[in-house]
Amino acid sequence: MKMSETKTSLVIVTTHFGTNFSGGSTATCEIFSRVQYEFESIYVVGTELGEHPFQKIIFKKYSNWVQAFLLLLAFRKGRFGNERFVFYGDFYNTFFLALLRLDFYFTYHDNWPEAAKINLKSKINSIFYTNVYHFIFKNAKLVFAVSEKKYHYVKKFTSKVQLVYNGFNHQRESNTKAGDPDRPEILMVGNIDKRKYKIALKLFSLIAAKGNLHVDIYGHIIDKNLADKLAAFDFVTLKGFKQNIPFGRYQLLLHTSIIENLPLVFCESIYHQTPIITFDVGGAHELIGNANGALIPPYDVNMMHTNLLKMIKIRPTIDKSVLDNKSWEIAANRYKESIL
Repeated sequence: MKMSETKTSLVIVTTHFGTNFSGGSTATCEIFSRVQYEFESIYVVGTELGEHPFQKIIFKKYSNWVQAFLLLLAFRKGRFGNERFVFYGDFYNTFFLALLRLDFYFTYHDNWPEAAKINLKSKINSIFYTNVYHFIFKNAKLVFAVSEKKYHYVKKFTSKVQLVYNGFNHQRESNTKAGDPDRPEILMVGNIDKRKYKIALKLFSLIAAKGNLHVDIYGHIIDKNLADKLAAFDFVTLKGFKQNIPFGRYQLLLHTSIIENLPLVFCESIYHQTPIITFDVGGAHELIGNANGALIPPYDVNMMHTNLLKMIKIRPTIDKSVLDNKSWEIAANRYKESIL
């Protein structure tokens, strides 16, 4: 039966909910806000509520796993009404929906098992998270993958998987480019943690010897100790989290993440004609090849440094055609067709 004939409520199971946290939480907001009027009500079961584009949501906060489980159990028992619920998750706590034998849809934004490479703690955590996600894949009504790489990974565990790319922010900005060739401006985007910036420390040591570059880093500080070490380089400025980043001011986007899925910032950078230099991890090759920047073999810091200096002098060709199938409207329509 079509959703237009029978109204249904949506239950989103997550942690931080909003456009000011991470790419995954931004994607959930951008996609479902575009189909919000298809639902009678939208419930969000999460730990923190941030900025979001919804007209109305019902936020059910939990502080621990017991509370999360009991909240979802209440939905199964009909304590929030007798209407039909569509359950959706975008984080590992979606396993509660599987445990409760509720039909649910899931989007895989995460980076396990590759995240085990970050440090010893991550290697240990990988045993838990990797198996939890496998459990989710096998029990989901449908899994959405946001990159070809993860599509093929999820397909090992379930045939019920679709590749649906995320969209990106077409923010307006000045067309003015950074104009001082003697002090090129470099952009980095992403919350400051070891996954994204641990290798940046080694790269910055090489850059420091050159002495004529400037790096602006946009993102929440997750690891303060690491942030302090980055800020100790006199050519680095921590800009904090900002919704609208002036890509056009910068000569390139530098990305030193150890592992990735398919970052929204890559699409945003290409859209604003700012080339990217990144390690060849995750779905980076789906956007960057003979154009749009340079892929560096993991984790060759010396080669990244060499290519960075070359790219400052000679800008790579930008091929926006790689963005043709990547918009929030396309993604929202695909989700609507599949879920409703």
